[in-house]
Amino acid sequence: MSTHENVKLKVRPTPSSGKGWHNTKASNGQIYSFRYEGGLDDQGNMKTKLGEGTATLNLDLAGEDRYSVEDVKFEHDPTHQLSWKRDAESSVTITDINTRELDAHYTVDVLDAGAGHVIVPCDPMIGNDPRPPRIFHTNA
Repeated sequence: MSTHENVKLKVRPTPSSGKGWHNTKASNGQIYSFRYEGGLDDQGNMKTKLGEGTATLNLDLAGEDRYSVEDVKFEHDPTHQLSWKRDAESSVTITDINTRELDAHYTVDVLDAGAGHVIVPCDPMIGNDPRPPRIFHTNA
């Protein structure tokens, strides 16, 4: 049985705190805030069991049309289990082939066309914030 998760990513061009919102510095030095919703623990995560088939995570940007997905980056994926494809300007699918153990993280770079094409990294690895959403599977 394969896993399928739906995640929304909300982005604001202002600082925020609490309730799952994280601040991040955009490419122009401005502070933005973002929040992942949905997925495992309502934080954008996905967990599968090894060998249960390919797993997918559909991610949509929620909010203003000025935002689009520029890139998705993976950390700790040495066997290249993860890939992504753009479904629309504000929607991507992350695919996990789920053939080896994995405990990886993903980061979404959001383009803010309303602010002169600024890149907003939606990765809470700033200071002591929690790690970015993760995708993992075990032998359990």
